[in-house]
Amino acid sequence: MKNIHPLRAARRRATREDDPPKSRCIFCLEVEHVAGGNHDFQLTFPDICQKHHDQLTEARRDADISMVFERDPHKRLALALKSVSVFLRMLAEAMWRWASRLEDSEGSTR
Repeated sequence: MKNIHPLRAARRRATREDDPPKSRCIFCLEVEHVAGGNHDFQLTFPDICQKHHDQLTEARRDADISMVFERDPHKRLALALKSVSVFLRMLAEAMWRWASRLEDSEGSTR
């Protein structure tokens, strides 16, 4: 995915490094609007922490996916699908890591 605003992204990353996410509790978990709240408010993934919510938002910005409401329904659907794909990519990468850890742990118990 391309990052069309590298200076903005660098500034956001620097700000986040200056003020890293605090440890999280059950009250700080957020609902993730997988397709973007302005594109499909009903499609949500519950209980995502601020750290991962920020990572998803940054990945969407890097992919040039606008989170501003789009009046054209076809363009809005395209933005929603792209937004969901960013979420699914992050989920797929996590599942791959989990599977690899399982494989690694099975090899050490044999």
